[in-house]
Amino acid sequence: MRLKYLAHDFLAAVMFVTAAIWARVVLFGNSLVQTAVDCGQLRSNLSQTYPDVNSFIAAIPAVGSGQMEVIKWSLYDSLVYPHAGLTIANFFQNPIGQGSSAQPGNAGNPKVLGDTNMQQGGALPSPQMFFVQSVEVDFDPGSSVATTTTYAELDPYTIVAADSTSTMVGVTDKYKVLNSGALTFQIMSKPYLNESPLKRFPPKARWELDAAIGDSDTTTHGAEGIGLLRAGGRPYILTPGVTLGPTQNFLVTLQWPALVPTVTNNGRLRVILDGWLARAIQ
Repeated sequence: MRLKYLAHDFLAAVMFVTAAIWARVVLFGNSLVQTAVDCGQLRSNLSQTYPDVNSFIAAIPAVGSGQMEVIKWSLYDSLVYPHAGLTIANFFQNPIGQGSSAQPGNAGNPKVLGDTNMQQGGALPSPQMFFVQSVEVDFDPGSSVATTTTYAELDPYTIVAADSTSTMVGVTDKYKVLNSGALTFQIMSKPYLNESPLKRFPPKARWELDAAIGDSDTTTHGAEGIGLLRAGGRPYILTPGVTLGPTQNFLVTLQWPALVPTVTNNGRLRVILDGWLARAIQ
């Protein structure tokens, strides 16, 4: 009889533990999202593309039930472009605290918020989802080549025409890098965007500067000028927009068929995915 009671108590304990595990499953509208490990059910309710953000929001019952919110957001990442050039650069694979920082004055240290806002490498944490509406690429010319991981800002400056070595370095570097190369945006192993050259992805926020030139000395031909090159045109809009599900691997790659060296210094490459972020309210 005692063995019978012990077996009964053991079975009750097993049922209690099982119930505790299933208690970690949260009901989001008509969707079950296991917050601990498995996000497959949430991803299965999503399409990989939607015509607009309203369609994306409508596909997430948890938003309607008040369990999740959708806010304007961007995912961004940056890395140092070495003076010798690159043939491939992978973005969004190193979160804050990993990789190499491309922030001025932070050479040799891991990435910080100024470099990227990724919380984990190559994917969004559960239960976050992201609706990508546009893609931006930018290149910042630099003023240092101390190491291959060092980036120092290059300020717009006066250029003396008589000094042939000081021709518009920043302008030339930006032209060489963005006028070549190709971008691939893939989710899991499937590409959703292939485009070239990189100037097809102009940033929405950028510096603008009118250039000027003047002659201060007719004897030594001391012409002076200032200028800044920028990629222009409409933003590269994804139609339909592309969805990143929770813990779904994604990657943006920039590729060049051969090394594209800058004129003198290291630069900085940036990639921005602009769109809308769905996340838990608490």
